[in-house]
Amino acid sequence: MKPIQSLLLLSLILLLSSCFIADDAFGVQKAPKTTFKQKSQAVITNYIKSKSINEKYFSYGYSDLIIHKPEALIELDSLKNQRKNKSANQTIVEADITRQEKIIKDNQIRYTMEMDHVFSLTDKKTGDIQLFETRFFIADSLKVYDTKLLLNIPLTKDDEIIFADYFYETTIFVATDYYEARTLSKQFYSFLKFHLEELNTIKEKSDFLIHILWLCKEVKTTGSFNQQLVLQKMASRKLKFGKFFEYESIKFSTLYEINEGENLNGYYFFHKFSHFNKNKEEIAVVYISFSPYFELKEIRMVEPPYKPYFNE
Repeated sequence: MKPIQSLLLLSLILLLSSCFIADDAFGVQKAPKTTFKQKSQAVITNYIKSKSINEKYFSYGYSDLIIHKPEALIELDSLKNQRKNKSANQTIVEADITRQEKIIKDNQIRYTMEMDHVFSLTDKKTGDIQLFETRFFIADSLKVYDTKLLLNIPLTKDDEIIFADYFYETTIFVATDYYEARTLSKQFYSFLKFHLEELNTIKEKSDFLIHILWLCKEVKTTGSFNQQLVLQKMASRKLKFGKFFEYESIKFSTLYEINEGENLNGYYFFHKFSHFNKNKEEIAVVYISFSPYFELKEIRMVEPPYKPYFNE
């Protein structure tokens, strides 16, 4: 082949190759297939929006999708798999399938699904924010047929920011390097989330989440978690806005652990403060205990002498 002919042939091959590359790059891409979980999430979102015309909806996240398949449907699947068994009597198999399908149809047996969803609704007029965690029950027709409220608390704008930190596990600790700060933050969140999942009632879960947000706010403000100082602040707030008029903190004892065998059951310290009773200043000491998750559990007056409580 002559040199000029070889050159023309090579140019033609390169031109055709570039056309195929362009087709791959700019051709119409197939839309990714929507998963059953994504479809269920869309059903839930549309359901909430249809019920919340005067509120702005924001989605934080979803749990895994749980599918409840009745025994009758499982049995039908098992029978249908027998069609692949060449040694099975197919006449009997088909008769069993027909009978099972009739049972399912006559009793209207269907599979159902459930999924938990965390979201907020903001009133478009007042700006008030409500946070929800709700369990949605979905029929096989992909329609919500029931709901169960799991948690509900009001949020301020500041709370909304802190909740996003907590939910998405933003780094709120400050350390010598990012990896350490990230690890401390994740351990802190995991510790609190584990206990939140252990709680059952709406009030228990809601109250504990409010407590979590307060703790996270303290950590984010200081970059650390000093148990003694955080619990002192919590106790002082409770007493200041409680029954003691003109409360003034004087001192706290060391923070002690409450142990039962090898199990940590909480913490406690003693607190000395002044307050006014019938226009007369008085000095009081109280015993204050906390749960292992730093919830204030008990405030109890103690009798003098007070020095032993403070190692004096």
